[in-house]
Amino acid sequence: MAEVMETRTVSPVIEERRIDFAAIWCGALCALGLLLVFNLVGNAIGLTVMRNARVPQGALTTGQVLWALGVPLVTFLFGSLVGVSVSRIHSPALGAVHGLVIWALCILLLAAASLLAMMVGPAVMPAISSDLFWLMFFSACLALAGAVFGGYLGCRPEAHRAVQVERRVTA
Repeated sequence: MAEVMETRTVSPVIEERRIDFAAIWCGALCALGLLLVFNLVGNAIGLTVMRNARVPQGALTTGQVLWALGVPLVTFLFGSLVGVSVSRIHSPALGAVHGLVIWALCILLLAAASLLAMMVGPAVMPAISSDLFWLMFFSACLALAGAVFGGYLGCRPEAHRAVQVERRVTA
């Protein structure tokens, strides 16, 4: 009796879309929702600390800077991770591109909200120093890094690897 062993690779049928806008909106809404909640918590803590410590108005503390840099990084990482996880993307490069698009959509929405806030009147908006603009720039850069990395992580290529099938044939 001759025994033949055959091994072949079976890949699951994967529908690969280039851009999944539903997933992008899902990730953007998750990122913006988390950003809002964390900023509300940060503002509450910051106002309490500044009132009790009598910090001069307009001064940036180390905690405020760390919060302003860390929160966007974490929220955009999570938002992109969620957005790409619900899509049918299995390529890390396409996941990173989705993270980039999620970040761009959120930045545009945040810029539109800022412009609307500025239209309300200068009395409502505090004076913005150049230090605050630099902080916003570096915060946006870290948010971009978090979004791209979250998109890369969210594609989960290891969950869609080919399956090895073995079949023994006896003669």
